[in-house]
Amino acid sequence: MTIVCKVFALGFFALLSGSAMAADTPGKNPPAFGTSAGEGSAWNMWMAELKRRCPSRHVEWVGDGGYDDLLGNFEVTLPAKTQRKLDRLEDFSHHCQTANGFTCEMLVSVDAYRVSDLIKRFASFGCRHYRCAEIAMCTGPGFE
Repeated sequence: MTIVCKVFALGFFALLSGSAMAADTPGKNPPAFGTSAGEGSAWNMWMAELKRRCPSRHVEWVGDGGYDDLLGNFEVTLPAKTQRKLDRLEDFSHHCQTANGFTCEMLVSVDAYRVSDLIKRFASFGCRHYRCAEIAMCTGPGFE
């Protein structure tokens, strides 16, 4: 099971980046499909914050299967007014028409965090609560 998950995750990251290079550096490149300049810069901002704050925890390795938990667990820590603002910004039905799944939702959410000046707070949350030993092999809320 572990081997299957690791192979799937490696292939998944390669698919997202549009190259096999992503298998060597998962999470480094923003997904190539459906990204606006804002979404790409938001992804890069988040990656830079994770690298600066907690590079050894490899939060970027959470991957598609854990994105929903990471986003949900972060957003419940925010004030209700901020959550409502994010709900308006995170227009999944519009942004995720051609790309479905948690990866698209992750891109849209990270871009909403950029617009709302929450990237650093999101990275800090990930660093405090998540740790990945390998791709998709993480501990944190939702991985127990």
